[in-house]
Amino acid sequence: MSHCDVFDGMWVKYDANLCMNLVLVLLLMIHLIVIKMEGLIMRIPN
Repeated sequence: MSHCDVFDGMWVKYDANLCMNLVLVLLLMIHLIVIKMEGLIMRIPN
């Protein structure tokens, strides 16, 4: 059961914010991984 599944009264706002934060963290991690991958590719001589 994920935090996004709980929408009940006062918990709706809290869970929505938590889900948004999780999404933002995931996007940030993916962004950092992409930057690192690009850095590695740039170092490899063609």
